[in-house]
Amino acid sequence: MTGYVFLLLLMTTTLILGVGLVFLQRVKRMAEASKLPQRDEGSGDERKFLAENWNLVEKTALEHGMTPDELANVRRRVFG
Repeated sequence: MTGYVFLLLLMTTTLILGVGLVFLQRVKRMAEASKLPQRDEGSGDERKFLAENWNLVEKTALEHGMTPDELANVRRRVFG
């Protein structure tokens, strides 16, 4: 009986430590991601390409879950 209790305690402790390590790794990754430099607005060639193909860009963005507000922000950056 004591062996089963010890085994259960050992397994529980291992599970708690494993979950804690995964959580700490995610927190570390999120902290590193927040330190990354922000994306630039894009080169002139990229803006020109997006402007020329705006109908397709808009359709694709909406199909893939971009909100109209996010799309409006992108449009302001592309068209100035």
